[in-house]
Amino acid sequence: MVEDKKEGESKENILEVGEYQIDGPENGDISFDKITLVAASGAKRIWKVKKFDRKEIILEVIKFG
Repeated sequence: MVEDKKEGESKENILEVGEYQIDGPENGDISFDKITLVAASGAKRIWKVKKFDRKEIILEVIKFG
């Protein structure tokens, strides 16, 4: 049995939507230090960027709540 999908519905499972802010170090280098996401619900997520290059990004959770 095939279920009909509503028009505009996607296969993605979006958990939250919001705006992000990327903070760099204070010494003026161009690099990522922290990523902050504030969801439309008001939830705030902050990650420290441990590694960032063309192949991977490694994040450490600072605040998730």
